[in-house]
Amino acid sequence: MAVQQSLVGHAEANVSFIRPPFFAAALRPFTWMAYAHALLIWELLLIGSVVAFVCCLPLVPRQWTAIAAWCSVPAMFGIGCGNDATVIVLWIALALLCWTNGRRFLAGAVLGLCLAKFHLLLFLPLLLLQRRYRRILVGFSVVTGTLLAVNWAVQPGWMRLYAHVLRMPPENIPRANFYLNSHPVASVLFGTFLIGLLLWPICQRAPFDLALPICILGGVMASPHAGIMDLVLAIPALLITAHRFPQLKFFAWLLLSPLATCLYWGAFGKPGAILFIAATLWLISRVRQFTARTSCSDTSLSGSLASG
Repeated sequence: MAVQQSLVGHAEANVSFIRPPFFAAALRPFTWMAYAHALLIWELLLIGSVVAFVCCLPLVPRQWTAIAAWCSVPAMFGIGCGNDATVIVLWIALALLCWTNGRRFLAGAVLGLCLAKFHLLLFLPLLLLQRRYRRILVGFSVVTGTLLAVNWAVQPGWMRLYAHVLRMPPENIPRANFYLNSHPVASVLFGTFLIGLLLWPICQRAPFDLALPICILGGVMASPHAGIMDLVLAIPALLITAHRFPQLKFFAWLLLSPLATCLYWGAFGKPGAILFIAATLWLISRVRQFTARTSCSDTSLSGSLASG
């Protein structure tokens, strides 16, 4: 609160810094500038991350990615609010690009940079803890270990402080996940279990470049701290699903549309949010059925790759 007051002249109790200390350390150079200059540079970086995402996401036509990104309400809203979700979706695209180029260790290392929103990586162990992905796991673990070391170096008591922030009820976060009713803890646990059941066979049978973005989508749906701006992380999953499964193309694009964002945002109240949840779970279940039918092997959607 004191930092907010000193920088912008007032403090907002509902706005808390909920990123790990390594993220704060990365942003420290911005404190050396005037607030207006720092904000401008940060906004330009966020816009640049969307441009880079469009250029880097493999496996789908670039025109599709451009339409989905620049017409995305969560992406534009996130840029306007200064949220870092567009940076995280860029790391996901780069991890997939490294995978398709056979750089598996590097893919895991880039994926580790997503730990700024680690709560959205909830289902990643279902994928990475398989023997065939051990090189990705090694790369991810190296970056994770490094960032944890930075956390303790920057703020030795960070775990206690961070746990306190995460226990704060996220009442000001617009969401459409299982944090909806008067029993949020039970709902989130049930939702996590249900999504995990749907994702397990996908992680077992689908190729990495399909299973990874679907796992991220599952994390967005399950996490109580996922908000409207985090929905930008669903773009890779929905685009790759639309490209791989023509039968699901219409529904995937529907979930990418502003209408779906309105449902997510609760514009139609709780029934609209429930409809969004149901539609997303249905899509994941269909991906599960299609991957079971085709018995996808450990190959890239773009073809066989040399071992990285």
